[in-house]
Amino acid sequence: MNNLLEQLHNQGKVWSANQTSAKKKAVDTGYALLNHYLQGGFPQEGVIEIQSPVGIGELRLLLPYIEKLVALDKKAHREERQLVFIAPPAHLNALMFIQQNFALERLLIIASQCDKDALWAAEQCLKSGCCLMVFLWQQSFLIHQIKRLKQAANTGKAVHIIFRSHHSVDFCLPVSVTLALSPHAQGLKIHIKKQLAGWPCEPFVLDMCQQWPSLTQLPIATNVVPLSVAKIG
Repeated sequence: MNNLLEQLHNQGKVWSANQTSAKKKAVDTGYALLNHYLQGGFPQEGVIEIQSPVGIGELRLLLPYIEKLVALDKKAHREERQLVFIAPPAHLNALMFIQQNFALERLLIIASQCDKDALWAAEQCLKSGCCLMVFLWQQSFLIHQIKRLKQAANTGKAVHIIFRSHHSVDFCLPVSVTLALSPHAQGLKIHIKKQLAGWPCEPFVLDMCQQWPSLTQLPIATNVVPLSVAKIG
């Protein structure tokens, strides 16, 4: 290892494959299969990138994770913190949050037509310590912007969720986890493209029929033998 590489490694700016056991504390996602591929769950702090079409269940996927973070906050005797949604592309489904026992007064929606203003708002919310999670819909980011958001999240002990479309320029951003989502009859098809101190994995289907039966289709049984029809005459 040359001097420059060794210096970067000592500063924690270079990750080695033998560091997979050094993953930060994980939070249960609410789905055993997803926990398995994420080596325990989502991070308790930091930045998560989700590449997804709008309205396929990307927020429903995160509801159990949000519940776990709320429980951890209560365990730490923190005051109830807000969930902040910045520049959502459509109206949020208030009924969905009510059914999951989230108080609507804890939800803050910030409308912004300017990426610069949205980034500023996200950073302020994250580092304030008053926000549990900050969700931001934005297509393009620079590496130094993600680093600032990550630092703000660590300062405020918060989680930052970035939503981008599949068509966004796919730079390798310094986030904790990158998930690519696509719709599936039984739930979501998930491709873990990046995870801190871990490996990417092949796409898999996350079955959400039990959690959301009215919004999914039960798998077709493969062990049904069709009956032969007798002909008369």
